[in-house]
Amino acid sequence: MWRFEYLGLGLLLFFACRSISYVELDDERWVEIPYDDIQIAAEAVDSELYAELAVQRVVRTQFHVIHTAGLSSNYVIEDAEVIVRDLLAAANERLRTNAPMSLYDGEPPAVYDSHIQIATVSPAIVHHELSEQSYFIKKGPKANRYDRKTLQKYTAGQDSVLHVFLMAFDPDELTSGRQKKETTGIAFGNIIKLAGLYESGQPGWAHAGLLNHEIGHALGLKHSWNRSDGCDDTPRHPNCWVPTADGPCSAPTSNNLMDYNAHQAAITPCQIATMHRSMLQRATVGSQIVEPMRCDEADEGEPLKIMTESALDGPLVLSRDIIIESDATLHIRGDIIRRADRHITVKKGATIIWHWGESIDHCNMLSPVIRAQKGGVLIKREKSQWSL
Repeated sequence: MWRFEYLGLGLLLFFACRSISYVELDDERWVEIPYDDIQIAAEAVDSELYAELAVQRVVRTQFHVIHTAGLSSNYVIEDAEVIVRDLLAAANERLRTNAPMSLYDGEPPAVYDSHIQIATVSPAIVHHELSEQSYFIKKGPKANRYDRKTLQKYTAGQDSVLHVFLMAFDPDELTSGRQKKETTGIAFGNIIKLAGLYESGQPGWAHAGLLNHEIGHALGLKHSWNRSDGCDDTPRHPNCWVPTADGPCSAPTSNNLMDYNAHQAAITPCQIATMHRSMLQRATVGSQIVEPMRCDEADEGEPLKIMTESALDGPLVLSRDIIIESDATLHIRGDIIRRADRHITVKKGATIIWHWGESIDHCNMLSPVIRAQKGGVLIKREKSQWSL
């Protein structure tokens, strides 16, 4: 009897201790197939998986308070410091906590930390005294909302910073009624204009949604209420500011960051993925205005398991291990960036299809980014397609 017990123990130790053989990225077991032979189901694109992989990024900002010469039309130095401090604190809190979407009849998408925060460079606030051309004029023959030439001289050579200009409305425009008292903004490149904060008389925290909305534009997000913004988790709607008793706004109104509404508190997984891709893509505004990723902050979360067909659009940071379970398929379109010693494991009977991109070893790891057990299938497109 005891011999069978020891035999069983020996077999257990053999299977527990034997090493698993993996193949590497350049191994001959990769199968190349033509571009047109790969199909991805639309529902396979997994924004929630991408949001799970997101790592903390910090947007560098500098605030510019625009004063008109000889007039008190914007915050004095002391008040500007309070406004900016409270504005940043509230904006960062919203980015951390996020909120569920309000426009879903069924289950809304999962809520994730955006993993984006806003910081200021030194000096955090710069005051400028300019001519009457410095007013923000939204409409009419003197409209200058899209003009940035007046401001570009204050940002020249500072492409690695997002410049936020706090501007006042033209008093004559307000008096005539051509301009109503409101808060508004616009983003182009690494410049954001915010107007109406001073005239509103509200504290800084009240404008957190406006600031985050414009930063969302700088990071690649679009308005979503009346056309496709590239995200299937942002439903189209009438873009109502608040609910009304009847009419198109009698239904629940949006609370999404990129819509015009009184809340601007919800960011969907697809929107989080879009912003993070913008911060990882080469030669984008998003990639220029964020601080570099660090290698000493590895995500200790559990491995993410792929159970069905899933697709990740890169570039993406491999911040956690990914395990592709048997009979599941993972598509990757774009670069894979490793910040720590993380791997994608292809189990027996599983498939990985890397459509294009490169393995970017951000932290000088020596082990392969993709490992396949015997029986795992590795597919890539023809070499002519193996580029961004």
